[in-house]
Amino acid sequence: MTRRNAATAAVLALLACAPAIAHAQQQPTYPNVRFKGRLQTEFRTSDIESTNADGTPAEVNTVVSNEFFLRRFYVEADGYLARSIRVKMELNATRRAVNLEDAWVDVGLGRFVTWRAGQEKKPVERQELISSSLYPTVERGAQVAGMRNQNLVSENNFLTAAGFASHDIGTSLEVHTADSAAVPVSLRLGVWTGQGKDNPEVNNAKTFGGRLQVAPIRNLSVGASFVSHDDPISVSVTTSTGTTKVIAADSAGRSTAFGLDAEWGAVNTDGLHLVADASIGKEGRAGAFTSTLAGLRATAPGTGFSPRFRTLHLVGEYRVRLANAGTLTGIGPVLRFDRTEPDTDNDVGSTLLTPGVNLYFGRNAWVMVNYDVVMPGDRLDLGRGAGEAVHSFKTMLRIFF
Repeated sequence: MTRRNAATAAVLALLACAPAIAHAQQQPTYPNVRFKGRLQTEFRTSDIESTNADGTPAEVNTVVSNEFFLRRFYVEADGYLARSIRVKMELNATRRAVNLEDAWVDVGLGRFVTWRAGQEKKPVERQELISSSLYPTVERGAQVAGMRNQNLVSENNFLTAAGFASHDIGTSLEVHTADSAAVPVSLRLGVWTGQGKDNPEVNNAKTFGGRLQVAPIRNLSVGASFVSHDDPISVSVTTSTGTTKVIAADSAGRSTAFGLDAEWGAVNTDGLHLVADASIGKEGRAGAFTSTLAGLRATAPGTGFSPRFRTLHLVGEYRVRLANAGTLTGIGPVLRFDRTEPDTDNDVGSTLLTPGVNLYFGRNAWVMVNYDVVMPGDRLDLGRGAGEAVHSFKTMLRIFF
């Protein structure tokens, strides 16, 4: 074979092998994990100051009603250990503390089933399931500087503090349609300790719940959820030093919540984005807020008191991309409405109204400006007297890296 023929044969052999080489290069390698983070720095202020029992200003003000602080500094690892094993871990380091957020493993059990174990968000309340880095307003909850009874004045505050929403430790199973389905459907069922984020178990009862989500048409997703939360019951035990209260490991009350939600559009995209949540339910006699709500009633309820609640949350943003605008690349007016009634038979509910605007500097940085007005019922004192409205101003810088 001549030198020229040998060279031609080598080129032809290389071309023949090229598809196999390209295919091998396209195959993912494991483990395949990405690291990323985000920083959220916030300023907030309110018109709350210390008052005397009669509502007049106190001689010495001890309420810090305005502050600068780091709201979140997240470092996240997200990826695959193998083709069907996904892992996610998220740490939040602020105020000289490191908190564990998401920390779970997903194992694919076939094309349509995924099993998860670890710390995850219970599949309730859409605004909670949306990442805090992408939610349209500065905060999901009220989070007003100096406010009393904060967990009674927004849906997210209430559902999280009552144990129905946010992170918990346990396991869940999701059944879902194929990624290419014309109408995506997913069903997640799970069981958790009920003690919240990175907390140890205190009794043998468990919290359980589920969520069904469907996207019937383009841009629209709807969901329905249910949670039964175990409320640890304390019992009095007489010791040599006196009577003490301990958690009864084999007993618990039950609080229940039902939720409906919907979303139009998608987070972090131009155009209209709407999120709606509604929930109803009942707190058990040992629920997180049962004793607090009993104390706010004009007439003390009986020992079997189980207050009923209902909530409604709506938020919308219309993001507009600015062409040839230089540093400022987009602007998004925002409006939020929140109605929370933790005891529907008593006037302790509140309404939260938040207008605002988001200013975008590329896809990885934006500034948010919100003005909150919280209008409580006649029996609820948020720090300015029973029934008195509270006003708050917030601004936040969000950065991804």
